[in-house]
Amino acid sequence: MALNSLDFRQTWLWQHVFVNPRLDADSTEQDYFRVQFLTMRERVGHLVSRIAADMPNMTVHDLTHLDFLWETTSLIAEGAVSVSPPEGFVLGASFLLHDAAMSTAAYPGGISEIQNTLAWKDAVARWIQSEHEAGHKRRVESPTEEEITKILPDVLRRLHAEQAEKLAEQAWINPVGEKLYLISDDELRSFYGLTIGQISHSHWWSVQKIEHEFSESLGGCPQRTRNSVDRIKVACLLRIADALHLDQLRAPPFLRTLIRPEGLSALHWSFQEKLARPYIESDEVVFTTGHPFDRDDAEAWWLAYDALSLIDRELRDVD
Repeated sequence: MALNSLDFRQTWLWQHVFVNPRLDADSTEQDYFRVQFLTMRERVGHLVSRIAADMPNMTVHDLTHLDFLWETTSLIAEGAVSVSPPEGFVLGASFLLHDAAMSTAAYPGGISEIQNTLAWKDAVARWIQSEHEAGHKRRVESPTEEEITKILPDVLRRLHAEQAEKLAEQAWINPVGEKLYLISDDELRSFYGLTIGQISHSHWWSVQKIEHEFSESLGGCPQRTRNSVDRIKVACLLRIADALHLDQLRAPPFLRTLIRPEGLSALHWSFQEKLARPYIESDEVVFTTGHPFDRDDAEAWWLAYDALSLIDRELRDVD
């Protein structure tokens, strides 16, 4: 039986932040930040549903991935970290936004806005150079529509963390000229939007940069809470939670059959579809597989080894 997409509400982190009685916040504060997060989640769900259209070879980056970060955070934080309601909102919002810019829909100007970036121009230059080196003659020095669809995924990946910083405060204009935001509450967006954006961006920073940029906590939103937001703590939780989510939920075997990814993407699908949920044993995070890697899976095994080695380094750096 498939897990309900809202099962993240049963995790330790969700219960700790928004449900269980707290000494530092009353139920009114918990309810406010909980409702605001769920409202934001609904809107972000529409945005991230567009990722598969622009990056069809990518492993799953929809709400199932974002929701599961509540689980991976609970895995490593339960009993070791306290997270207040505003910290839970900022962390949850960062879960939602950290990969949400992997589609043209994340840019109000669409593909035209992306094509004005340096990353796009560099990618096109590399593509044309590779075409010349392969001996392909070109009548024009600009990509065709077919080539644009091949260039776009790499550019979106390169830009997504930087663009994620803008999403919490960015407006989209509807057909009648109204501004719509992912965080609909003006007060909340104004106070926490910048911090959410920076933390979302930070999943591509070094740990040293996180320590430098987030050295000070953000005080409480005066109208809503006395609780501050420890930005280093929240950024580190996002970083580890995202790194840990490598299991089969990210690479469903039947979806892989439909998509038929190629090259490096195929190797990512191959190793992730074999992995079970990680678990804690003593003070270690353990990854297992229900099906061994065959000799033909050697490249996927080495990619898995690299990914798990990266997780090990991240855990040690954050500790």
